[in-house]
Amino acid sequence: MKLEHRPSQEDRILELLAARGDSWTPAPELANISLQYCARINSLRRRGHRIDNHTEMHGGAKHGFYRLVPVGTTPSLFAGGSQ
Repeated sequence: MKLEHRPSQEDRILELLAARGDSWTPAPELANISLQYCARINSLRRRGHRIDNHTEMHGGAKHGFYRLVPVGTTPSLFAGGSQ
């Protein structure tokens, strides 16, 4: 019986962020991949990926957003927690 390789949660999050380019990805979309998406993001950062994040207030609630910073690009000054 051959075992099928499934991409890790980190790989799936990285693929999603890369596919979005410079668009912000809402945190709930990352939570659909991993409820512990913050741990996956931190692991990706430790692997050398630059990931910006910021929050916005909507109706009294905070909403988080993430995006991948392309290699050789200066991170956004708007980002709340790059690396």
